[in-house]
Amino acid sequence: MRLESVLAATGGRLLNHPFLTRFEGMALRPAQVERGALFLAFSPQTVPEALARGAYGVISDQQIEILDEEIAWIRVDDLDRALLYLMRLWMSEHPRRFVRLSSLQADYLACFEPLKGAVVVKGDERQMVERVLKSAEEETLYCANKSFLDRIGAVYEEAKPKASGYRLLKSRLFRCDAVIEGYYFADLPVPACTLDALAEVFTLLRERGEQFDASRLRFPESFEPLFLDEKGSPAPFGMTARAVVFMADTLDCHCFESLRKASWLSRRLFLPSGLKLDCDIKLPVYRYESIEDLKTSIRHMWPEAGYYLIVGMCRAEWEKCFPDGLNVKPYQIKGLF
Repeated sequence: MRLESVLAATGGRLLNHPFLTRFEGMALRPAQVERGALFLAFSPQTVPEALARGAYGVISDQQIEILDEEIAWIRVDDLDRALLYLMRLWMSEHPRRFVRLSSLQADYLACFEPLKGAVVVKGDERQMVERVLKSAEEETLYCANKSFLDRIGAVYEEAKPKASGYRLLKSRLFRCDAVIEGYYFADLPVPACTLDALAEVFTLLRERGEQFDASRLRFPESFEPLFLDEKGSPAPFGMTARAVVFMADTLDCHCFESLRKASWLSRRLFLPSGLKLDCDIKLPVYRYESIEDLKTSIRHMWPEAGYYLIVGMCRAEWEKCFPDGLNVKPYQIKGLF
């Protein structure tokens, strides 16, 4: 990438008159820097290490001291936004083959990594960028995040694997027994409503000539239960009356239906403001504007047992919000005297 192209793509301001004006790739962390890279400095403290590893340019939205006049120093208003523009520029020089699939398909496909000649692009925006940057030209990149693909200007095709025959034998709320492609699988950590997606992934793996081992399966991030005690700390399955279920905003309505039928405990659905679901689910709905709003609501309601269905949050985000549990005091019963 040439310096003038980087400036044009990001609207950045060049802070010096560098000798080096061409970059070989880019990096978001010092450990990823190779000689000639453009380094995106999300933290000023990381710049010296990036320079020591051979960065030819530094771009940031913060005040950073110029440590080497020979390389380019660029200031932008918003580095996260600039990152997406830079990805468009990078991919014009390093085209990749993208295939878009559903959130559930991506979750199950990721269980079988590493794959031959394929990469599953998941995570937050920076993590997804890093996976794309690390990919090879001959690899196929599978991604469920349509918004991300559109924002980086990716050209993609839709995954359309046709699931071969499968049969549900026994279903619990979050686990099932099933026959898929003629193989019997017992006690899979697979909610029955996601079995379609898993069978489609098995078909995709077979078409790619990949080996798949059902013992590597885990609960999908886009429909993942976390069992917690009355203080909000992790508890073994079956030993608690509370569960938080993290749900993708693109989740199939069948999964909402399966939880609606779990009538032995109360259920509460938390939705980001502005998000509309096509499902006609008769559940108490609580809207949240921000993570802080959500945290306040959860703490207030936590003494009541039941399922807390949270759309738009994953387990990793929950653990960042509540690293030590909710620290909620359980109800205290006082006597009359």
